[in-house]
Amino acid sequence: MKKGIAFWMATLLCALILLGGAASAGEKKEVLFLSPNVGEEVWLLARYGAEKAADELGFTLTWQGPDVAETTKYNEMFETAISLKPAAIICHPWAKDAMAPILKRGLEAGVPIIACLSDPGDGLRTAYVGPDAEQLGYMQAEEMYKIVNAPLVAGVLLHDLSSEHAQLQVTGAKRFLETVPGSSVIDIQANGGDQVKTFDVFSAMVKANPEMNVLFNFDGSGAPGLGKVIQEMNLEGKIYALGHVETKQNIDTINQGVAAILNWNFFGAGYESAIAAFRAANGEDIDSIITTEAYLITKDNLEQVKSELGIE
Repeated sequence: MKKGIAFWMATLLCALILLGGAASAGEKKEVLFLSPNVGEEVWLLARYGAEKAADELGFTLTWQGPDVAETTKYNEMFETAISLKPAAIICHPWAKDAMAPILKRGLEAGVPIIACLSDPGDGLRTAYVGPDAEQLGYMQAEEMYKIVNAPLVAGVLLHDLSSEHAQLQVTGAKRFLETVPGSSVIDIQANGGDQVKTFDVFSAMVKANPEMNVLFNFDGSGAPGLGKVIQEMNLEGKIYALGHVETKQNIDTINQGVAAILNWNFFGAGYESAIAAFRAANGEDIDSIITTEAYLITKDNLEQVKSELGIE
């Protein structure tokens, strides 16, 4: 086992042993939030939302996870968490195929599993908390149509072409485009979650598809690359790009050529996930899908959103 994995595993083990002792003494229930990246800005927003719920409902929230979103590290920490049986686990199962076995083992061990902002589907979680992916795609296309005010000839960038959650967004976007004559998706590519690759792939898409007037980037890391392409190729007002995830770096691209950023509402998703986890741990019936709201950040609401998120 690599040194980094061993460190996080040991940290998680110590935290859960302490929590197990508290639970056996009849104290507060403990819910584990297993983040895909403990230091990432948006996941810290989810943490703050979950901690707010813990304060309100009177349970203990433990925040753990690797320092990079890597499935092997994540699954190993998940395995350790299951073996120590916290009251419930909140997780982000972004790689369904790789994570399905560990999710099943958690449920079989009697641990409620709350999937936050990525839905692996029935049989792999107790509940999913987040936007409906297909409806989210529809909403983004509808809002971008209002911005462009013309038929959308769209390119799409995904983190991974096999991502079921992202493909559902594409399906939703296409469903809206079918309602607007002359609109279509003409190219779909993957960026691997890499800003440099986003720049290269988007540049190639622009050159190969001169009729393209909108780019849906259904990935949280690509917005800076989009802005750089738009600025360097003088495309502002010609191609309207949509990025994802409400980090400061991404939001700042709205003044650098990007038309909009999707606010996933990580704080709200963390809050609702923690409530669902606590209720499931108490044996209460909860909805299998708990929908949270998402919306676009544009120049029109930019300053308000920055104020709400504490971004200067």
